[in-house]
Order: sequence, then structure tokens, then C-alpha cells
Amino acid sequence: MKRKPYITEGHLLLERIGYLLLLGAFAVCAETAITSGGKIATHFDIHGTPDGYGSPLVMLILPLTMLLVNVLISVLIRKLPPEKMNMPFEMKPENADAVMTEVSGMLFWLEIEMAAFALAEVLMWSNGKSSLWNALLLIAALLLTIVWSTVRMVKANKRTEKDSKHRV
Repeated sequence: MKRKPYITEGHLLLERIGYLLLLGAFAVCAETAITSGGKIATHFDIHGTPDGYGSPLVMLILPLTMLLVNVLISVLIRKLPPEKMNMPFEMKPENADAVMTEVSGMLFWLEIEMAAFALAEVLMWSNGKSSLWNALLLIAALLLTIVWSTVRMVKANKRTEKDSKHRV
């Protein structure tokens, strides 16, 4: 299948990194299931202290959810036409590829952030710990990526033909 013009080699690298991080999360889950003796901390209080225990298979919920989200993003960015994307502005047809390059970059960065969160969480769970800071860091990273990328999308949409000739 031919690659969309707005999906770059850099985007594909970001996508691969996201999937490798998820693979790491699954590896941690497998190792924990084998070595835990069948019981791990599955719930934590506000201070990160375990207050509930269960099967190590529960750890699979987060990486499986993130894998589903990442696959969905990967499929949609390749299959959904640019005009079907919901943008906070009206996309100029002549700038669609430039805008979609920014959209693709944002989505692949979001994949990495979610996969890194899944890996960090299962690593902590495998050690009987948890932290609210991981979730807060994920929210901050997602928000920063979305805002930064939206600004880049708006700028890409405002480019004229003259501007794009000077851009490298």
C-alpha cells in the first residue's frame, strides 16, 4: 500500500517507537506473571501504598487498552481522508498535506506518550508501587503535544505558495 504523502519516515519511526514501548510493557507483564507467585498489588491509595491485591493478569488491561488505541490511531491516520478530520479551523485544500503532516506528527507523538505511560505504570505495578504523578505527567504531556501541534497546524494552514517555496 502506498504511503500517504503527509506520513513521513520520521512519523513511521515515532510509530515504531510507540509499539516497541508497548512490547516492553507486555514483556514486563509476562515477567511479573511468571515471577510474582500469582498475586500482585492491583490497587493503590492516594499515597501509592497498595490496598488491594489480585492476579498479575490484571496488569495486561493497560497495555492492551493502549495497544487498541495506538492501532486505531495508526489505521485512522492512513484511512481517513483529510477532509473528514475534525479541525479547530477550516483547512485550506491547498495546505491539506502540510496540515496533515502536522496532524500525523501529533498523533504519532501521542502514541509514544501513551505507550511510555503504559510501560512506566506496569514497571511500577510489578514492583508493588504506583504514583499519581505518572498520570499527571501523561496528562501534561498529552496537553502540551496537542496545543503545540495545533499551533503548528494553524501555521501550516496559513502558508501561502510563496511561503512554502522558502520552506525547507
